[in-house]
Amino acid sequence: MSALHIKITLDNSAFKPYPEVEVGRILTVLARRLDVMGLEGLQTVASLVDINGNKVGYAKVTGA
Repeated sequence: MSALHIKITLDNSAFKPYPEVEVGRILTVLARRLDVMGLEGLQTVASLVDINGNKVGYAKVTGA
């Protein structure tokens, strides 16, 4: 069975005062990547970055 794992750390200033706005932006970027590259593009770890360019997490497909 395949699974998509997403981890986002919400500890920096890009998530203040409304973390849901930045999380939504990051997930939108990830969704656009998936539209272009498909799940094959996540066979290796894809870094997720905040609006300030800081790495805040990852997305990866496992079990494929």
